[in-house]
Amino acid sequence: MTPEQEAYIDDFVKGCFRDTADADYISARACYQLGLIDQFLWLGTQAIEKYLKGVLLLYGKDTREIGHNLTTALTQVKTILDIPWDFSDELHEFLAQLTTYGDNRYFVIPRARKGRELFQMDNAVWSVRRYCQRLSYTHGWKSKEPGKTSVEAYVAWLASDECKRSPHRFRLLVKGYLEEVLLTDKHPVQREQLVWKNLYYGRRRKKLVRYRKVVSFSRPAHFMHPDIFPWLREKVRFPPDVKECFKKNGSANKAIGSDKK
Repeated sequence: MTPEQEAYIDDFVKGCFRDTADADYISARACYQLGLIDQFLWLGTQAIEKYLKGVLLLYGKDTREIGHNLTTALTQVKTILDIPWDFSDELHEFLAQLTTYGDNRYFVIPRARKGRELFQMDNAVWSVRRYCQRLSYTHGWKSKEPGKTSVEAYVAWLASDECKRSPHRFRLLVKGYLEEVLLTDKHPVQREQLVWKNLYYGRRRKKLVRYRKVVSFSRPAHFMHPDIFPWLREKVRFPPDVKECFKKNGSANKAIGSDKK
């Protein structure tokens, strides 16, 4: 691949994946403030999915079979051996949760809210997004460690305690849409949504934020009244795991609407 083609691919990833993901993330936080938690989870899932797929594309990997499964996408990223990825166990757990609940757009599976989702989303976005860039573009980045190239030093810094202590100071090597929202006055309303109670993005460091923890659990109608599922499955496309759940646990055999003899 020529340097010119590589630059075109970078433009594609930036415009179609990373910048779009940045907008999804801001939209997700706005939904959270409005109390639209399902929409928050779905948009957050979309954002992280795009960041992960952007990373894969920058390394020439095929993303067509990943779908919306964040766990699969993260696993694929970790198969790239060039980079010592810094992804925590908490990130793995949250992405598994998002894969399950974030794609629940039609409320076909029970949903649970544990109260920390906003902070988990902010952490997940920051953790993944820092790698969604061409890491070889370390122009001007001076290695402070003897024997390490500028790229090796930069990647080590991404995973360092120094970087994590002040996450609000992190900027991509080539700034993206999120940096534009943060560092300019072009999008003041979006910046307000982005920095609200955000420990990772803002113009200053936040060590503590106040919030009201809300815990909830809800089930859709077909889980509360399984007798209707045989009828619904003939009219609605359910995910395979939902159908398998009813197959294992059993439900009424008679479809609603049938006449009694």
